[in-house]
Amino acid sequence: LAQVQQLFDAMPDTSLLARRDRAIIALLVLTGMRSDAVASIRLKHVDLDGRRILQDATEIRVKNAKSQTTRWFPFGDPFDQTLVDWVSELRDLNALPDDALFPPDEVINAPYRIRRDDREPIAPWQTDGPVRRVVRQACKRAGLPYFNPHAFKHFVASMSDSYCTSSEQRRGWSHNLGHENEALTR
Repeated sequence: LAQVQQLFDAMPDTSLLARRDRAIIALLVLTGMRSDAVASIRLKHVDLDGRRILQDATEIRVKNAKSQTTRWFPFGDPFDQTLVDWVSELRDLNALPDDALFPPDEVINAPYRIRRDDREPIAPWQTDGPVRRVVRQACKRAGLPYFNPHAFKHFVASMSDSYCTSSEQRRGWSHNLGHENEALTR
């Protein structure tokens, strides 16, 4: 947890691009989602009121093409607020529900492209390479060795003992990570 906090604290938030990158890390922490799913998620898949992500396998690149709803894990702020603020900022820029939650750099660097009313939805990344790049840069900035985006899933799994007090809660934690059984989470 200290390393995750160190990594996050070292990330700037002074530009639209930097806030997008912080939101990527926040989503990885709050959900333990796989990097390919993060790269392909759209704005409409985020339910802020329910604090959940609707991983629709027909639109998001999820493992084994298996849809699921992922509730945010209870790590709170600053992760929670960062993701909420990012979604709000996109909506303020006139983002459409079908737009990528994490628009590519060329769109972020020209936000007027988001504001236009006469445009097609902004497509998500075709690979998880940009998510890996964000994590790599964040690790470097924080002075930490690189750990791949899947390490966030392992982090979330490792935190179950700190938050779960019963076997039923541990099963729920595991299921929320997309695991069929608790043994996969361990």
